[in-house]
Amino acid sequence: MSLSPPIVLSALLSALYASCFHLFWGRHISELGIFALGGIVGFAIGHFIFAGINIGVGWLGEVQVLGGTLGSWSALFMMRFVLLHR
Repeated sequence: MSLSPPIVLSALLSALYASCFHLFWGRHISELGIFALGGIVGFAIGHFIFAGINIGVGWLGEVQVLGGTLGSWSALFMMRFVLLHR
């Protein structure tokens, strides 16, 4: 069973965003997994929102990269806020 290219691209981009975020704002290695999960969920939400309102820019094949990127980074910063204030 092979994965479709849009899923692989989305997973790679969200993992890249989570890794970069953890590099600059992470405190412990245990937060990396939390940030990776948040990056994936944020990317998916951003992708579906931007695809749903039919934004014409930011598409790379079947992936709404602009929306996914904004969603991923928004989710990562929200997760950082929650982790700092728990």
